Amino acid sequence: MNVAAVVVSFNRKALLVECLDALLGQTQKLDRIIIIENNSTDGTVQLLKEGGYLDNPLIECVVLGTNIGGAGGFSEGLRRAVEQGYDWVWLMDDDAEPDADAYRRCLPYLNADDCALVAPLLGDAAGAADYGGMHRGVLLPPSEATIASMGRPISAEDTEGRATLDIDLCSFVGPFISAKAVAEVGLPRHEFFIHYDDIEYTLRLRKSGRLILIPRAIIKHKQAQVVGRSEVRATIFGPKERIRYDKLWSSYYGYRNLAWLIARKVVPTRMSQLLGWHARLVASVLLYDDHKISRIRFWNSSLFDGLAGRFDNEKPRQWLANSLPNT
Repeated sequence: MNVAAVVVSFNRKALLVECLDALLGQTQKLDRIIIIENNSTDGTVQLLKEGGYLDNPLIECVVLGTNIGGAGGFSEGLRRAVEQGYDWVWLMDDDAEPDADAYRRCLPYLNADDCALVAPLLGDAAGAADYGGMHRGVLLPPSEATIASMGRPISAEDTEGRATLDIDLCSFVGPFISAKAVAEVGLPRHEFFIHYDDIEYTLRLRKSGRLILIPRAIIKHKQAQVVGRSEVRATIFGPKERIRYDKLWSSYYGYRNLAWLIARKVVPTRMSQLLGWHARLVASVLLYDDHKISRIRFWNSSLFDGLAGRFDNEKPRQWLANSLPNT
């Protein structure tokens, strides 16, 4: 049983070092740590050199020539680890920090022939169990699924007294992925760039085997926040996040990828719900936002690109750069 950890990093060098220290400090030693360095501009590689991490034979640092996003980074890292012959690959972002015994607690379940994914429980920055969000969850039936919630997060009641728990959905914060499953279902969709790549992939992994959660294994998720990106304001549709125009580009990927998933019936959310959501989004822009025409064009482009399966990941930044001088 050979296990490699893959850490995708971009412009969070301090968090990356803390993640690496946690991986090197595991009570059960890993066979390899592969860093996918997404062309950071904050001196990440220099810090790794100065800290001696690149001299450690356990660590391989792959410095990319361009930022291919979290989706691209995970796809690249998983590909490299599987091609190098590792049986399981432990995926995480640089803002993750597994407890010292997280690998040891998951290891017995990596021998199960029917498992495609084994995941530790998510913890907050302090290490307390975190059941918020869709990091670990189960899929809802079509009659209950919505745009905002296609699945139900697992709860403390779900995990109480359980050594393992079957799940349907798992973010890329800390799951172990079977190389056998990768051979059967392929790699994550690198073209997604960011957002929903983990949902799409874990739903695909279910074709190869079970996805199980190990409640006694904890991986902290520090979730570095983007400050000043948006604010929550009251609207006739209820409280809504209003995104600053100069930060709008980052929302393109999630909306495009969600539209792709719904159009291809990968998730249980119905197309009619997506179109209704889009109509309310346009109405909200007309009522509350600045740069109304540009915003509507932006959201329409995100939707139509997703429906058509067009993946131009340079488009949102270029669009914003070209539109700002004229607004």
